[in-house]
Amino acid sequence: MARVRSGAYAPMDVDLPGVPAVYALIQAPNGAIAAGFSTTGSAVAAATSTVTNTGTARAYPTLVLTGPTSGSARAYQLLNTTTGRAIYLNLTIQAGETVTLTFDPAALSFTSDFRGNIADAILPGSQESDFFLQPGANTMTLLVSSSTVTATLRWRPTVASLDDL
Repeated sequence: MARVRSGAYAPMDVDLPGVPAVYALIQAPNGAIAAGFSTTGSAVAAATSTVTNTGTARAYPTLVLTGPTSGSARAYQLLNTTTGRAIYLNLTIQAGETVTLTFDPAALSFTSDFRGNIADAILPGSQESDFFLQPGANTMTLLVSSSTVTATLRWRPTVASLDDL
């Protein structure tokens, strides 16, 4: 399933099993979308976590994904629901592979320890050049097809001025 965001198709934060028949879609006032569907198997939904930027200014994080314990996994998206910023991916991660997505505007990069530069795995509609953590709590969601993929988000808190020290 996909939806249009910023003029491009972007995956939704759920991976339905098999070939589902979607019977109904509705969007709530807060932007959440509910789908009525019929299929067999288990759906995979995005994991949600809250991270706190203790600085007083935007912080540009680095996301590190470590591949599943066996086989491969698909990474679909990273969302900061607090800021509305999203990264949509078409990325297959192999067992033992580590991928690093650095959002620092001065050093933006997406690399794999197996394949080198994998920036082409970022889909249109993503906001990779302005993906940040706002000061305070940020609710993050990550949709990956395997529960054995490890995700780490790290950043350096920044301050807006010397007065904030």
